[in-house]
Amino acid sequence: MLTGSFASDGMVSKPSSRPSASRAIAIDALAESAFPDAFLALTAEALDVDLCSAFALDRAGNVRFLFAAGWTSRSSDFARTASRSYAETFWRSDPMMARAPDSASPTAIVSQRWDKIRDDRYRRVCYEDPGVVERLSIQGKATFGLIQVRLYRSRENGFFKSADLKRLTRAGDVLLALAAKHGSLTTLKSPSSQLPDRVEVARRLVAIYTNLSLREAEICGALLCGNTVKEVAAVLGIEASSVVTYRKRAFFKLGVTTRRDLLRLYKETASLR
Repeated sequence: MLTGSFASDGMVSKPSSRPSASRAIAIDALAESAFPDAFLALTAEALDVDLCSAFALDRAGNVRFLFAAGWTSRSSDFARTASRSYAETFWRSDPMMARAPDSASPTAIVSQRWDKIRDDRYRRVCYEDPGVVERLSIQGKATFGLIQVRLYRSRENGFFKSADLKRLTRAGDVLLALAAKHGSLTTLKSPSSQLPDRVEVARRLVAIYTNLSLREAEICGALLCGNTVKEVAAVLGIEASSVVTYRKRAFFKLGVTTRRDLLRLYKETASLR
């Protein structure tokens, strides 16, 4: 259960809401591309953070990436790229996710420091390499299941303090409500949000279309799940130009020209199996 009073490293505090001067800006940006940055600015009124991200957990235990904002000295696109990798792979190594399916849990705040993460690759990719030292995760109930908002501190800003937790406690419910609303208006409303993860999509594509190579199927699976070419390249560890080449080959074999065509074809053929 994610309950109790906050101390550090995994202890928990129960948040409540407090009006924020930037809330109107974030509300105006709901369902727009400007929302992630507006949301990050809103959190800055509560405490100093470098990055933020949000995820949805449905009642079947599926993890969906909603949005991310912020940057590190290593990459201006790190927040989105790392968050998509987390939703596809690394969430399985996150101790918080092992407790998340307990939908009876109240709204909660959990701390995770980089040096307490056991999975070496998860720690390196999402914390050590970009210089992230701590994450605060806020979890609460939503109409689709659970909503989680994550706030991160870089090495330059150091670890969160007790005063930061008190300020976040007052703003927590507002942040969760806004993140859940934005997700319900965008990602969770999209047809591709009903797909399984990219690995499962790729597996199904190879089974249905035997002329596809595994790499071509992986590219299509990632595109169907909402990844950009740049994000696919980062996740698979290949050049963006290679992603474009594999996409062209796959689309030619499948007789499609756009991602929307690919989604329609996948849904039509997958439903027949």
